[in-house]
Amino acid sequence: MALWQCFRRFMGATVSIAHRPEDGEIFTGAKSFGSSAKEQSNKLFSEWTGTSVGSCKGERGLGRQRDIFPVPLPELWPESVPCKEEFCSIRLVILHCCLSALNFLAVDFNAARSQPSRCAATASQRAVTNHVARRCAGFLHRLAEACPPNFDWTSGFGRYESAEKSCGLELKAEAVDIPAQAGTCDPSPLLSDDLLQAVSDVESLFSRELSYTLQTPGPKGKDRSEYIKLVLRQLDCGKVRLRLRVRAVAEVFPVAKTTPGRQREVWNGSLISDTAAQPPKPRFLANPACFVDIHAQNGETLYFSKRDVSTCFDVIQAPDAMQEWFGQPAVTLRELARFSNKSLAELVEFVVDRETAHLQLDAKLYPASTVWRMGFSWSSAVAQDCTVSCCLQSGVPETAFLCMEQPLPLDQSELCGVATDDTIFVHRSQAHAQERMAQLDAAMMQAGMPKNAEKDVNWESSMAALGCQLFADPPAVEPNSAKLFGLFAALVGLLLKPTASPKALSKALGVSQWFCLLQRPMFSIFDKVYDFVRDSNQSAQISLPPAVANELAVATFLMPLLGADLSRDFLCKITASDACPEYGFGVSSLRCSRETARSISQLAERHGDYVRLYCRPGDPLEKDRLGKPHRLPFSQQDFRCVLSKR
Repeated sequence: MALWQCFRRFMGATVSIAHRPEDGEIFTGAKSFGSSAKEQSNKLFSEWTGTSVGSCKGERGLGRQRDIFPVPLPELWPESVPCKEEFCSIRLVILHCCLSALNFLAVDFNAARSQPSRCAATASQRAVTNHVARRCAGFLHRLAEACPPNFDWTSGFGRYESAEKSCGLELKAEAVDIPAQAGTCDPSPLLSDDLLQAVSDVESLFSRELSYTLQTPGPKGKDRSEYIKLVLRQLDCGKVRLRLRVRAVAEVFPVAKTTPGRQREVWNGSLISDTAAQPPKPRFLANPACFVDIHAQNGETLYFSKRDVSTCFDVIQAPDAMQEWFGQPAVTLRELARFSNKSLAELVEFVVDRETAHLQLDAKLYPASTVWRMGFSWSSAVAQDCTVSCCLQSGVPETAFLCMEQPLPLDQSELCGVATDDTIFVHRSQAHAQERMAQLDAAMMQAGMPKNAEKDVNWESSMAALGCQLFADPPAVEPNSAKLFGLFAALVGLLLKPTASPKALSKALGVSQWFCLLQRPMFSIFDKVYDFVRDSNQSAQISLPPAVANELAVATFLMPLLGADLSRDFLCKITASDACPEYGFGVSSLRCSRETARSISQLAERHGDYVRLYCRPGDPLEKDRLGKPHRLPFSQQDFRCVLSKR
């Protein structure tokens, strides 16, 4: 039986998957979760795993067992693992799901390769089970934090489908957030030399003309009136100016923000971005994978801080020649005068390329952005460079940035992560944190990049950042509870009703992959799902093929393992492995100091980093390769063969 079918049958038979406020349980059953649930769980999971869980009571004599997988499914929750009683009816189910997903992953999604596990778990398998159980207990706690009352789990995926149907949102000019004053930051002194030179040569940046886009009609009907009102607000704050001539125009439309009743105006610059040259990768860009490299040693206390640039893209000035490529659908003086208290003469002052003071009332005037537009491919690199420069000016060393371009320093007394408008700090000293944040506030103010003070985090013991939650006690990084619950609920709902549009599933897959950055091996789960989300009929409701459903089931069941312990220590060992069809596979290792192992670990997943060994006489000549080499103080002869299999 396929794993996802096993899950559906079990949930359908024993769980209504609702929230019962009186007993605090997340999952409650149409039947009681007593022996019937355990028997149903054992029966269904044994159909998939090929082993009878209920009969695993100390059978021996099967010979020495070295393999971890398949891990036997325990009959009872491990006594050594604490878990709240309110989860007693579901904790064993979640544990079985997670272990079964690991077993399924171990046989590469090929049920025909699965073998019955030995009934008596080995010490190593019990250690795995206990670790997974601890993760499941924490997972249930985080779900409980975010689960709303009376939640219908069967409809969880609807949020992604409904997002695809929200294109009919009516624009409300007063609901759109705009800065008090736009264009307060001159990026010229903040940008790196190469980036400044590239964005200053506008003619070389774009490959072809887009004059036909000037006919973009813009909003109509009621939305037209709201659009005119929005343009007037943007004129007042300096975000746009009117032009008689522009080089390109993109449509604008509203999307709902997470704050109820608020909207974000989206400028769809995809076509203009396609015409532009490929932008550079944003400098020192942080993502969740960087958090895993944080190492808290025994006795260290972590202090988390954060700053957010208020309406970041709206404060960074764009070059005058670039503004001609940031056009919006045209308006007229007649339309503007209808909704404005300003005189015609005052409105004409907003037209920056007029040659006379007299303009026709119905002449087309294009609102053009004076700032780097969110929606243009180069804007993220520009905004990132500005924020990074503020950090550098405040005294943050280049080696302290959390990013994938460089390994973290062994001295992690200060770490800084920048993701466009968010700046994240991890300190080991509260005094150091206080000093640095004061310096950064001053640098941002001087650069004209005002912070959103409501989002300040100052040397706290926990912090939300990049969709994750960082904790100091114990040091850990986990997916944000609300976002984790939303994804888990969506995928559970999809497994119970396995029909989705490719576009909606693509969005859910993007969230899942973002969290997989905390545990990169999780990416190995996804394969067939990519074909599904690339289907040409993006909005059609399509039944999930079994292979796709299995991948989503494994991704769902392994969610308890997302996250990382930041206080984990390093083994005094380096392990090397390789495999190829001609020679088989092998594993070698050598003993080393913890500091050596730690320094090598900092290179993991870095782009272009690789290690070299010292050569002894008679060793093969090294082959050239791309990337940055790191020479280890060992030779090939220092390694001991652990495994060699042809």
